[in-house]
Amino acid sequence: MEYQLKTNHSFKSHISGKNIVIQFKTQDNLIARYYMFRDGEVQSAPGVHDAPTLMLEFVDSVYGYDLLKNYLHDGQMLMNNVSRGYVNAIGDISLVTWFCALSQIMSSGLVPWRKKQP
Repeated sequence: MEYQLKTNHSFKSHISGKNIVIQFKTQDNLIARYYMFRDGEVQSAPGVHDAPTLMLEFVDSVYGYDLLKNYLHDGQMLMNNVSRGYVNAIGDISLVTWFCALSQIMSSGLVPWRKKQP
Protein backbone atom coordinates (compact mmCIF):
# COMPACT_ATOMS: atom_id res chain seq x y z
CA MET A 1 0.00 0.00 0.00
CA GLU A 2 2.97 2.31 0.50
CA TYR A 3 3.67 2.12 -3.24
CA GLN A 4 0.04 2.97 -3.99
CA LEU A 5 0.15 5.90 -1.62
CA LYS A 6 3.19 7.32 -3.42
CA THR A 7 2.09 6.67 -7.01
CA ASN A 8 -1.70 6.31 -7.26
CA HIS A 9 -3.70 9.54 -7.00
CA SER A 10 -7.02 7.63 -6.87
CA PHE A 11 -5.74 5.62 -3.91
CA LYS A 12 -4.72 8.78 -2.05
CA SER A 13 -8.06 10.38 -2.81
CA HIS A 14 -10.01 7.30 -1.65
CA ILE A 15 -8.31 7.14 1.76
CA SER A 16 -8.34 10.90 2.30
CA GLY A 17 -10.40 11.85 5.34
CA LYS A 18 -10.73 8.27 6.62
CA ASN A 19 -9.75 7.58 10.20
CA ILE A 20 -10.44 3.89 10.53
CA VAL A 21 -8.89 0.54 11.40
CA ILE A 22 -9.76 -2.59 9.44
CA GLN A 23 -8.82 -5.91 11.04
CA PHE A 24 -8.48 -9.25 9.21
CA LYS A 25 -8.05 -12.32 11.39
CA THR A 26 -8.83 -15.98 11.90
CA GLN A 27 -11.30 -17.06 14.57
CA ASP A 28 -8.50 -18.52 16.68
CA ASN A 29 -6.48 -15.25 16.47
CA LEU A 30 -3.40 -17.14 15.22
CA ILE A 31 -3.33 -15.11 12.00
CA ALA A 32 -4.18 -11.43 12.30
CA ARG A 33 -3.29 -8.17 10.56
CA TYR A 34 -4.84 -4.75 10.68
CA TYR A 35 -4.68 -1.65 8.52
CA MET A 36 -4.91 1.85 9.96
CA PHE A 37 -6.01 4.68 7.71
CA ARG A 38 -5.32 8.03 9.39
CA ASP A 39 -4.99 11.51 7.91
CA GLY A 40 -4.25 10.29 4.37
CA GLU A 41 -1.68 7.74 5.53
CA VAL A 42 -1.89 3.98 5.87
CA GLN A 43 -0.05 1.64 8.20
CA SER A 44 -0.35 -2.07 8.66
CA ALA A 45 0.73 -4.24 11.54
CA PRO A 46 0.48 -7.88 12.58
CA GLY A 47 -1.70 -8.84 15.50
CA VAL A 48 -5.10 -7.96 16.85
CA HIS A 49 -6.06 -4.29 17.23
CA ASP A 50 -7.83 -3.25 20.45
CA ALA A 51 -10.69 -1.39 18.76
CA PRO A 52 -10.99 -1.90 14.99
CA THR A 53 -13.66 0.04 13.13
CA LEU A 54 -14.36 -3.12 11.10
CA MET A 55 -13.20 -6.65 11.82
CA LEU A 56 -13.45 -9.47 9.30
CA GLU A 57 -13.00 -12.82 10.98
CA PHE A 58 -12.45 -15.95 8.89
CA VAL A 59 -12.96 -19.59 9.85
CA ASP A 60 -9.31 -20.30 9.07
CA SER A 61 -6.36 -18.80 7.24
CA VAL A 62 -6.80 -20.91 4.08
CA TYR A 63 -10.41 -19.78 3.64
CA GLY A 64 -9.57 -16.17 4.43
CA TYR A 65 -6.62 -16.08 2.04
CA ASP A 66 -8.60 -17.66 -0.79
CA LEU A 67 -11.55 -15.32 -0.33
CA LEU A 68 -9.43 -12.17 -0.13
CA LYS A 69 -7.13 -13.16 -2.97
CA ASN A 70 -9.91 -14.07 -5.38
CA TYR A 71 -12.86 -11.92 -4.35
CA LEU A 72 -11.68 -8.84 -2.47
CA HIS A 73 -12.50 -6.73 -5.52
CA ASP A 74 -16.07 -8.11 -5.40
CA GLY A 75 -17.91 -6.52 -2.48
CA GLN A 76 -21.06 -8.50 -3.21
CA MET A 77 -19.21 -11.84 -3.00
CA LEU A 78 -17.63 -10.81 0.28
CA MET A 79 -20.99 -9.66 1.68
CA ASN A 80 -22.58 -12.96 0.54
CA ASN A 81 -19.99 -14.82 2.61
CA VAL A 82 -20.77 -12.58 5.57
CA SER A 83 -24.53 -13.18 5.27
CA ARG A 84 -23.99 -16.96 4.97
CA GLY A 85 -21.90 -16.97 8.13
CA TYR A 86 -18.57 -17.93 6.52
CA VAL A 87 -17.10 -14.59 7.56
CA ASN A 88 -17.93 -12.68 10.71
CA ALA A 89 -18.08 -8.95 10.13
CA ILE A 90 -18.12 -6.87 13.28
CA GLY A 91 -18.35 -3.10 13.32
CA ASP A 92 -19.08 -0.69 10.49
CA ILE A 93 -20.20 -3.07 7.73
CA SER A 94 -20.27 -0.24 5.16
CA LEU A 95 -16.47 -0.36 5.22
CA VAL A 96 -16.56 -3.74 3.46
CA THR A 97 -17.72 -1.98 0.31
CA TRP A 98 -15.24 0.87 0.88
CA PHE A 99 -12.31 -1.55 1.24
CA CYS A 100 -13.39 -3.56 -1.82
CA ALA A 101 -13.43 -0.32 -3.84
CA LEU A 102 -9.94 0.45 -2.49
CA SER A 103 -8.82 -2.98 -3.65
CA GLN A 104 -10.10 -2.26 -7.16
CA ILE A 105 -8.23 1.04 -7.17
CA MET A 106 -5.05 -0.70 -6.04
CA SER A 107 -5.28 -3.40 -8.70
CA SER A 108 -5.79 -0.79 -11.41
CA GLY A 109 -2.65 1.02 -10.27
CA LEU A 110 -0.31 -1.96 -10.22
CA VAL A 111 2.76 -1.95 -12.39
CA PRO A 112 3.37 -5.33 -14.04
CA TRP A 113 6.57 -7.03 -12.98
CA ARG A 114 9.22 -6.87 -15.64
CA LYS A 115 11.31 -9.86 -16.56
CA LYS A 116 15.01 -9.37 -16.11
CA GLN A 117 16.89 -8.77 -19.31
CA PRO A 118 19.40 -11.54 -20.12
